[in-house]
Amino acid sequence: MRSPTMRNFYYVISIIITVVIVVCLSGCANRESTQEEKNKAIARRYIEDLWNKKNLDEIDKLVSDDFVNHSSPPGMTPDREGLKQFISFSGAAFPDGHYTIEDMVAEEDKVMIMVHSEVLIAVSLWVYPVPVKS
Repeated sequence: MRSPTMRNFYYVISIIITVVIVVCLSGCANRESTQEEKNKAIARRYIEDLWNKKNLDEIDKLVSDDFVNHSSPPGMTPDREGLKQFISFSGAAFPDGHYTIEDMVAEEDKVMIMVHSEVLIAVSLWVYPVPVKS
């Protein structure tokens, strides 16, 4: 059987170890959440500055040099220049368009954004004439 002094010693050591683990984990979590918050801020600026304000000067700050748009529209390059063209086209087609961020989730280096868009179509978006049945 352990003496009362020895039990107190183990108790103090276990508390110290628990505190060290909690501090270490919360420090790690703070670093991760800080990076995730930075990523969310970049994603928020992407929506606000590029799509809502149509400030294309910000694209070089927000989109990396090796950006590839895997769903670029026909006739537009899948790089930053093509994205600029697409945002300009969208701004002309939807001059009153506004994107509201409904939800945003960040995990590690990924950010998911759910946006609500409200647009008023100002130009014809049809590339080919719409067939009309006679």
